[in-house]
Amino acid sequence: MPELAAAYPALVRLKFPLRWAAALTLAVSRGAGVVAQVCVQIAVGALGGPGALGLLQLLTSWTALLGEVLSIGYPTRAMRDAAVLSASGKPRAVRKTLRRAASRVALAGVGLAVLLCIAVAVSGSSAPDIDRSLIVALAMAAPLFALSRVWSEALKGLQRPLIAVTLENLTTPTALLALCGALALAQRALSRELLLLGVVVGIAATAALSLMALHRRLVRLHEDSAPSPANGAAAQTTITEIAPHLTTDRREQLHFWCNGLLNIAFLQLPFLMLPLFASAEEIGRYAVAHKLLNIITTLLILQAAVYGPRFARAAAQQNAGELAALLWRTQLVSAAIFLPSAAVLLGASAPLAGVFSLPGGSLLPLLLVLCGGQVVNALTGLSGVLLTMSGNAATETRLQLAAIIATASAAFLIAPSHGIYGVAAAASAGIAGKNLASWLLARKRIRALGRPSA
Repeated sequence: MPELAAAYPALVRLKFPLRWAAALTLAVSRGAGVVAQVCVQIAVGALGGPGALGLLQLLTSWTALLGEVLSIGYPTRAMRDAAVLSASGKPRAVRKTLRRAASRVALAGVGLAVLLCIAVAVSGSSAPDIDRSLIVALAMAAPLFALSRVWSEALKGLQRPLIAVTLENLTTPTALLALCGALALAQRALSRELLLLGVVVGIAATAALSLMALHRRLVRLHEDSAPSPANGAAAQTTITEIAPHLTTDRREQLHFWCNGLLNIAFLQLPFLMLPLFASAEEIGRYAVAHKLLNIITTLLILQAAVYGPRFARAAAQQNAGELAALLWRTQLVSAAIFLPSAAVLLGASAPLAGVFSLPGGSLLPLLLVLCGGQVVNALTGLSGVLLTMSGNAATETRLQLAAIIATASAAFLIAPSHGIYGVAAAASAGIAGKNLASWLLARKRIRALGRPSA
């Protein structure tokens, strides 16, 4: 909330309330996004039927997955580098760094689009029309999504998290709701081509608006930078010149990339294992519990938009005290969000089960097991983000990989005799173990920074 503090100097004395206000504002933005997504589901289902809902889910899921692959780790780098370089008064260096990242992501996107279009051409008439339409839409949507991620994370690094989160959460749902509203007024059904086009247009709008907001922010930073010989050569500045202990080599880039992919794999791991140990009805019950709890944990993840850049700046300055204070603050905020929200969710588990046509007491045991790991996740704050932003992305990669292996191994040992509860216990223990290890290593990193060099 720097613009508020600048406009109202008296608010500078209220730093703690302002930080909570920033977190609350981001949560409200995310909540509006969730509401908009629910409205999209209702509208698409009403105008296109279950088939349209399935097609929408397929496109959005594959777009997110392939977009993460195409981004090659640049979103994380964009946040870190933008935060550090802008704090050092180097907006031109930020622009140069982002231009390089966008060009490489765009090149990867063009390569994927060509491969997908070749696949459509080779399949010819042997592939169903829906598959060809989906692949063509994916060829356009995935590269645009990857670019929007780079620009959005850069906005967060430049202290504009609210704009970034709002565009991420609301632009595509707004485009789809506008499309459905126009079709409803015209009393027309929602065809699969129009639905796919609506998603692509929404993602393209997100990318375009993010780029515009990023450009305006960089122009403002450039105008605020005092003219000097250093600023004249700012475009030649690299992050390693400002903070030599932070690297920009290919191995770190690989770790940024792997961390994003492993996050997705860890999230989806229970659903990959459940078909081996549970019926379709039990998988559905697990999915409901997982989604309900995920509403709360998403609010915790939103903190990364605010604290990720702060971690990067404190690490670049090798300010151990600031890093420790920031980590402690994320622990407080996470606990304050998660604990009461989880208590409400557990207390309302019976009526919520009825909403999803499940037996009244069927959600509570699953929620209790899953909450165990998430409590540790909340109490340890954004330890993994701190490691990634402070030059320890390789450590976070190893921890995530170890957690996935340990979780899968535990599930195969427990689930044959305990079914979905065994999978839930393994997943919960994996989350708890990984986050506790990240917290311990983050504290070790902070202590190492605080020691005087020999």
